[in-house]
Amino acid sequence: MMRPYLSIVATGRNDNHGGNLIHRMQLFVDGIMEQTQKHQLHTELLLVEWNPVKDRPRLSSVLSWPKNHSFCTVRIVEVPNELHRTYVHAENLPLYQMVGKNVGIRRARGEHVLVTNIDILFSEEVFDFIAKRGLNRGNIYRVCRYDVDNALSVDYSQQEKLQFCEDHIIRINDRFGSLNTITNEYYLVFPDDARAQGLMPPFTNACGDFQLMHRDHWFDLRGYAEFDLYSMHLDSLMQYAALATGLREIEISDGGRIYHIEHEAGWSPEAEKSKQLENRLKSGKVNSLSFEQLIVFNGLMGLNQEILLFNQDDWGMGSLVLEDEFIVTAWWDKDESQGYEPAAVDYLPHLICSTEEWLDYADRNYITVLTMNAGTFPEWLGKIADIKRKIEQQKIILFGSGSGYAKFVEPVMKHFKVNNKGLYFVDNDANKVGANVKGVPIRRVEVLLDEDRDHTFIIVCSMYYSQIKRQLIQLGFEENIHFGNGLNNPYLYQLGTNVGKYSFSELRET
Repeated sequence: MMRPYLSIVATGRNDNHGGNLIHRMQLFVDGIMEQTQKHQLHTELLLVEWNPVKDRPRLSSVLSWPKNHSFCTVRIVEVPNELHRTYVHAENLPLYQMVGKNVGIRRARGEHVLVTNIDILFSEEVFDFIAKRGLNRGNIYRVCRYDVDNALSVDYSQQEKLQFCEDHIIRINDRFGSLNTITNEYYLVFPDDARAQGLMPPFTNACGDFQLMHRDHWFDLRGYAEFDLYSMHLDSLMQYAALATGLREIEISDGGRIYHIEHEAGWSPEAEKSKQLENRLKSGKVNSLSFEQLIVFNGLMGLNQEILLFNQDDWGMGSLVLEDEFIVTAWWDKDESQGYEPAAVDYLPHLICSTEEWLDYADRNYITVLTMNAGTFPEWLGKIADIKRKIEQQKIILFGSGSGYAKFVEPVMKHFKVNNKGLYFVDNDANKVGANVKGVPIRRVEVLLDEDRDHTFIIVCSMYYSQIKRQLIQLGFEENIHFGNGLNNPYLYQLGTNVGKYSFSELRET
């Protein structure tokens, strides 16, 4: 009995999500069929059809499939509507993406499992890298995602499709942020000084489109956290958890990339589109994991030096027998009996704690993560506290009035009881000057020149620290003496890389 070298797992349904869905999915399928044949890679494509749409054809009949294929088996596992209805947000969230992916991972037979999405094309370099059969245990593999125009035709050859993608790039999502190639705007994922410092933050940006590791690692981690929420940040949570076990993150470069076909419904960093998604979730009263809660789970894995396992042993509906149809059977895979064989028992709760309990746990530990072992920022605040004890007129000024302050600086200031009557913001955005944040006024940057810098400390509350640092130095302020980075917290971009003390073998024994 031959096991495939690679299982590719994705989930979807015939609901036209994002517009022209079947067209995008056909491009995805055709690409895998052609590239596995070209690279002679023993592969199974495992699609999880979640909550099939009533009165619409199944994916097996609406998509075109080759009659025969030498190297790629295609399976479709169905999660029926009656199981979907057991979820809290079933009415307004028709597809639980990460639970669906877990269903596929749980039943995947490949030595290595690549989890992706149904509107992705892979560069030849990605398949060439995998086909060399050099994937190793102990690694999690990632690539950059390139968002491309959706005018791609299924009638193109595979080479023409990939060339079209190269010629019609809309956005490049790399480790540090996302570049809109049309507007030339760069949206940071991590503070801009991370790259300048030579740091390598975990590659969480768009990671749900490509996470590849040995099948055993997926099982040790029990898949993605099966929270009863929209899928936002759950892929990043998996990336942090994998790294916290000691897995090494490998970026497939030298042309290795994936192409994501642009559509209306997905997330993107641009404010307008991100707001559309936020409003859609809010109108349906669907919650998602917040960035702050993600940081807490990541931070606690580092502080406690242990892995957070969110799911029970039956993750991925592992105790259920689900319909599993072989659509295409490769020559090496004529024995269909080697599919996943779960125990025929009742379905158990999939989370160790309820979603509400996990989120409450995160909220209660937020300040702990921001203040314990959190690098230089609490040290600066400690120095400020010392100065305040000696000099009653010590003044704190905040540079940047955006979300960085509310999320990361304000909670820590409250914790350390930093309360200055003369507190104010300065901001480079002229449109904000004259406004206020919770009663704290926003002023233009030039007012800093009127301050007694020897009795002033400026906390930079912006992702663009490197730029602001240069600006403050030009104004005569010295770093770490007159100003510091309020977002210089390792749980924002450092923690997660090889911080765990437990090996996978130790996890299996617990």
